[in-house]
Amino acid sequence: MWVFVRKHEPHLTHHLHYEKVGHMVEAVLSDIDGTLVESNWLHAAAWRDAFAVIDIPLDIETLRKQIGKGGDQLIPVFVPWWKRPMV
Repeated sequence: MWVFVRKHEPHLTHHLHYEKVGHMVEAVLSDIDGTLVESNWLHAAAWRDAFAVIDIPLDIETLRKQIGKGGDQLIPVFVPWWKRPMV
């Protein structure tokens, strides 16, 4: 069985890679956003950090109101057209 595992790399914040699991999986926990864990604030914080990298400072509450949109809908709201090639 192959699973996604988060590993810390010095040059990246985090990335996912596949890792072979050699034992039986006993349980799988799946969360539909907001059902088990309220993750909207975490998503908003991640977008805030991503936009800050390209010098677009945003308030977390402003971003939180946009959570639920895909990146293809969220980016045009906050990124001027001339900065979009950077994204």
